[in-house]
Amino acid sequence: MQLPKLTDDQRQALLVQPGEFARVEDAQTHKRYLLIEEDQARELYEQWLREQIQEGVDEAHRGELAEWNVDEFLARMHRQHVKAE
Repeated sequence: MQLPKLTDDQRQALLVQPGEFARVEDAQTHKRYLLIEEDQARELYEQWLREQIQEGVDEAHRGELAEWNVDEFLARMHRQHVKAE
């Protein structure tokens, strides 16, 4: 699948604040989107993931543990992955 190309408006939005999110709106649906460089998005996701893991580790150290159903977890992750595509 060929990636769609940026419009001139999108490119200008990215140039206004380099290294940050560019907010754009679909003129037909009025939905708003965030444009971000792929490497930066990956870095932000990894940072978020580390924070989430650390939060879980901290909870475990405080004894705040709960039963974990691995099948339910995997099903939820699969639904989120399919939704994201």
